[in-house]
Amino acid sequence: MIPIRSWLVSAVVLQDGRRQPRTLLLQRAKAAMYGEWSYVAGSVETGETAPQAIRRELIEETGLVPRRLYSADFCEQFYEAQRASICIVPAFVAFVDPQAAITLNTEHDDWRWVSLSQAIDLVPFGGQRRLFEHVRENFIRRPPACWLEV
Repeated sequence: MIPIRSWLVSAVVLQDGRRQPRTLLLQRAKAAMYGEWSYVAGSVETGETAPQAIRRELIEETGLVPRRLYSADFCEQFYEAQRASICIVPAFVAFVDPQAAITLNTEHDDWRWVSLSQAIDLVPFGGQRRLFEHVRENFIRRPPACWLEV
């Protein structure tokens, strides 16, 4: 039997109010995925809900506060070989002020705003690329369903 764990959350960050939205990518500075481009993600702490955890992670990793936060209606899933388990990660979409200053913590050493197409080319994993495609279809090409807002 393979255990299933859900202890992480992730968020695609989009600039609010732009005709051609851009998404924020962060370059990893730590050993885990060093040098790779990714998005905001992190662990859910004891007593937190998933939306609380991703709001905290967004502030900790970038200094950004979302204007609007949605469930992406998408869960990333992958096999964690080190833990011999399947990890399921609820994803969120955070709309932020396009003029807001970004302040990185020590987890990342660089950041950039890119188109979703560029993001798809830059991230290392298929699940990440599928998430960006899902966000493009369900949050850019059409307005998000209001009941997904958290």
